Amino acid sequence: MSVLWTLAKEIIGMFLADGRLPVWLIAWIAIIAILTHAVAELPMRGALLLGGVMAILATNVLSSARAASPRRPG
Repeated sequence: MSVLWTLAKEIIGMFLADGRLPVWLIAWIAIIAILTHAVAELPMRGALLLGGVMAILATNVLSSARAASPRRPG
């Protein structure tokens, strides 16, 4: 049970380490949900959801990598 608790804390910590990531993901999911209810025949809602989530994750990874990279004296 201790191993499962530790694993759960690590997974939650990955998402909560950067406070903006869950906010942007929830906001994007909410936007897609609103669009889905507003436009009954939205054939690309899955692609929009996936594309938005991938863009948010890519932006987060790039900004984290930029923050972690050592600064070169210039």
